Amino acid sequence: MTTLTESVGVLQQNMGNKVIQYSEYLYGIVESNPLISVVAGLLLFVAGAVTTHYVVRFLESESDRFIQVIEDCDKITVLMHNNPDPDAMACALAVDRLAQESGVSSEIVYPGRIAHDENRAFRAVLNVDFKQIDHAREINGDKVVLVDQFEPRGVEDGETIVPNAVIDHHDPNGRDPDNIEFCDIRPEIGACSSILSDYLEDQDLLDSNPENNSISDELATALYHGIKSDTDDISQSVSSLDFESVNQLYKNIDEEKLYRISNPKVDGNSLETKARAIMGRDVRGPFAVSDVGDVQNTDSIPQAADELIRLEGISAAVVIGLCNGNIRLSGRAYDDRIHLGQALQRAVEEVTPRGGAGGHADMAGGEIPKEALEDSKYSRSDIVEEIFDVMDGR
Repeated sequence: MTTLTESVGVLQQNMGNKVIQYSEYLYGIVESNPLISVVAGLLLFVAGAVTTHYVVRFLESESDRFIQVIEDCDKITVLMHNNPDPDAMACALAVDRLAQESGVSSEIVYPGRIAHDENRAFRAVLNVDFKQIDHAREINGDKVVLVDQFEPRGVEDGETIVPNAVIDHHDPNGRDPDNIEFCDIRPEIGACSSILSDYLEDQDLLDSNPENNSISDELATALYHGIKSDTDDISQSVSSLDFESVNQLYKNIDEEKLYRISNPKVDGNSLETKARAIMGRDVRGPFAVSDVGDVQNTDSIPQAADELIRLEGISAAVVIGLCNGNIRLSGRAYDDRIHLGQALQRAVEEVTPRGGAGGHADMAGGEIPKEALEDSKYSRSDIVEEIFDVMDGR
């Protein structure tokens, strides 16, 4: 009786003979027809080139691809979002450092104001230079890089700006940025500064050992504070990359400057806005909305939202206010039933398509321009009702 081993051996021998016969047959065809040989060679060459392209692409990091976008420029414009916060400012400074390493100059610009006490301290203590702009025509770099936002906001004619690169950590809520050379959007990351810290580390500019570090103490401090600010002291929406980044940055920070940024003098108008938000709150179940009226400092609105959410029994809070004729919204949530960024986006879109809103599940903001509000059928009290509706799932 034939054993299993013998049967397998016979099968292998038969298959081997078939392969040899088939190979000899193909060789005969190629030898008798040189054209087929040329075509086969070209196909092998193309296959090899395509394979090499995708292997190289796979091995490239996000920071490598970003550098490739900007390295041929003389100058880039780094555009922060309206009324930039520490996370946006730190990211812009990190892009500037990456540009310097590539021999590219950069100009950091922003619409709106830097009015929040902490943001003003950030700029003053770190002695950084940002340019305030109002209109898209003021952008004059060879290429435009957006940080901490996936579409230009707060700039007049902002829809005419086609960014070349976008680095962000906010959920685009279904909106897909088009015609962009480089796009790195990671909603799972707590702070955009963590993404830029990862870029710096990948380019061998950031090292946990200060002796091997190639970034300034000021930039390390900026990124460290940006992460802590956007994750509420590493307590909300924190990813492993956020933890790794603060650990990398910590040994390089200037502790004295960090303390001064984190503990600025408080503006009296901001305290009054917080008081109006608390005293004038409209509470319905676990949700609170407060219209604080006219404010001098637009950044006092998110500060008021921070205070309102701390009240016992409230799991989601939104503050709206009027600054220079524009409606500003800011919200905070500790409620798994609500994605606040999506909720405020829906509320603003219901009022006017010319407004904008978005953010994370637990922290979000938005704005309705003065002109859009004047043309809308909605009053400020209607906006409050709309916010309650979307938070309640209606």
